[in-house]
Amino acid sequence: LVLILVIFCEMASSTAALETPHEPVRSGKRRCSDDAPEKVPRRCLEGLTIDQLRVQLPHVAPDVVLAFADGRRLPVHRAMLAGVSSLLGGQMQSAGVEIPLGEDDPDIVQAVVQWMYSGVLPDLAGHPQCAGFPDIPSRQRRGFQLVYELAVKWQISELIKAILALWGFAG
Repeated sequence: LVLILVIFCEMASSTAALETPHEPVRSGKRRCSDDAPEKVPRRCLEGLTIDQLRVQLPHVAPDVVLAFADGRRLPVHRAMLAGVSSLLGGQMQSAGVEIPLGEDDPDIVQAVVQWMYSGVLPDLAGHPQCAGFPDIPSRQRRGFQLVYELAVKWQISELIKAILALWGFAG
């Protein structure tokens, strides 16, 4: 029984080491995974998957602001934007801490950002551009269409695939 417990503990610790989402830092002795979650250095966020970012980013202050034409501002994480969209990642190489979004609809952008962080899209049936549709399912479809259009514009392939699957175009 003791031997089985020792083997199980060794297997569990080696599995945990394999599942650590961060690579060791080459320039120093510390690894990113050694840091407390609230002190995760920004360099440790590079190259993480969207699911890994969703776990790590609540512990890191936003470092970019999306600025809308109407004056609203939405703080986000550069790593999340770059992680979901190569287009947004490329724009941030030349951008400072504020990214002007021009005429993008702030409510639709907010829905996309909510999806980035949670993996869930909010119900947009109450959005003004959906109001002219006769029933709630039609309004919801219009809301998904608005999100889809922004996902295409921003080249967010994972969100595009999710909406297409929702519409029955899995592939």
